[in-house]
Amino acid sequence: MVRGFSSLRAGAIVGALMLMIAAPAQAQEPVEFGSSSVVDSAGVLSSSQQESVEDALSDLARDHSIHILVAFVDEFENPSDRTEWTQETAELNQLGDNDGVLGIAVDQRLYSLSVADEFPLSDDAIDSAESELTSLLADDEWSAAVLSFVSSLSDSASGSGDEGEADFADSIVSGVSQTVQSILWVVGIAILVIAALVVLALVLAWRRRRGVVQRASRADLGALQKQAGAALVALDDAVRTSEQEVGFAAAQYGDDATVEFRSALDVAKRNLATAFTIQQKLDDEIPDTDADRRAWLTQILQLVDEANRGLDAKSQEFEQLRQVEKNAPQLRERLGQQRTALCTRAEATANAVAMLQQTYDPSESASVADNVSQAQSLLAFVDERLQQVDADLAASRPSAALPLRLAEQSLAQAQTLLQAVDALAADLQRASADLPAAVTDLDADLAAAEAIPQAERSPQLAGAIAA
Repeated sequence: MVRGFSSLRAGAIVGALMLMIAAPAQAQEPVEFGSSSVVDSAGVLSSSQQESVEDALSDLARDHSIHILVAFVDEFENPSDRTEWTQETAELNQLGDNDGVLGIAVDQRLYSLSVADEFPLSDDAIDSAESELTSLLADDEWSAAVLSFVSSLSDSASGSGDEGEADFADSIVSGVSQTVQSILWVVGIAILVIAALVVLALVLAWRRRRGVVQRASRADLGALQKQAGAALVALDDAVRTSEQEVGFAAAQYGDDATVEFRSALDVAKRNLATAFTIQQKLDDEIPDTDADRRAWLTQILQLVDEANRGLDAKSQEFEQLRQVEKNAPQLRERLGQQRTALCTRAEATANAVAMLQQTYDPSESASVADNVSQAQSLLAFVDERLQQVDADLAASRPSAALPLRLAEQSLAQAQTLLQAVDALAADLQRASADLPAAVTDLDADLAAAEAIPQAERSPQLAGAIAA
């Protein structure tokens, strides 16, 4: 059975008009379905919509053993006749008597439904389903159209027992006089003419809307292309600048200080090379679909963003080093004062750890038992870095910034270790203060439990009291 976006007779009229107004599109030969019952080469379904359609088709197959394959294409091609296209698709996929193919050519505004002669539903049931389909297709409601079509087929399959009433009605109609039949033919022709005009209006309106969408899509794609091109140029400049910056940083602070920066620069170079390769694919003579171009341009922007973030982070670290270098004498004095204060605190904290081990079970303070020795090791490292800073400052060397930063980080770690001991001591002291009240509450609960007659005690309660 074949239909357009109206009835068969009107579809032929509208189809001829559409050949004059249709925009160029990507033609599609008969398709071979894999594990999915839906093919969307026209790209009109979202992933969630396609999943909903596949679920509905699966339900139809499970509940009524009716298998429908649905293909959304831009145009029917090789063959271009829609009937032959769906029939060849059915043969290609080796469909049986309970199967069918629904092909929808989006740009041509045509569809075709091919089913076997032994298909289990009547022509009236299929016509009813197609009526649901066409009204929604005319409004570009692609997934809703197929879902409504499948739902109608399912309803008809569930109510197939009503066919006797339909046959009885057919016998009454067949007895109507020839005069009445003539009148019906006239009315039918008038309805078809009206339907053709309505469908033509819908097609023209759809073409106008589609034209606006296509122009907007092209504009969006153009803007994306400009954005990707500008980002590529900017990254190329950033890589060149970063190469110079790494060289300056190595001269100031040594090669070891630039290892991570060089790693980020290597990543940026690889991303830049990949992005330029994609750009060449966009610029070559091979035609690309809008979907491919959009995907490639998006990939370029992602590669550029990743490279820029890595370079920016490392560049910021060296900018911070330069700020340290500018204020090196003041920072050296401040770090020396912090180091003296932490050395004094470490001695007091060592006494606190010893007190914890005497007052509480050793396992309670095991997590901080080595904190003081670790902090003292860090403070010794700080002493070595500060001596290096003093030598660099005395010789007016810019390399004082790196040991200053290392000393600052080590002092922060030592302070954290010592603070952990104080925090644990406070927690244990608080728990000890709360212990008498907790024991009192437990005694009260136990007394209340013992007051319960033994016969009324549960096994769990009796066991708790005995313990």
